[in-house]
Amino acid sequence: GHHRTYSDLPAKMTCMDVTIDTQGQDHLQRIIASLQAAGYEVEIAAY
Repeated sequence: GHHRTYSDLPAKMTCMDVTIDTQGQDHLQRIIASLQAAGYEVEIAAY
């Protein structure tokens, strides 16, 4: 089973929280660009 944490999301939409270790700012920017090119919306969390 599953549960819907974000009730304001449409039923066919998914929200994921992902933590990725990078090798610096350049590596981070390449990862973001790759995800965006694949059609993903990327938000960077402020910790």
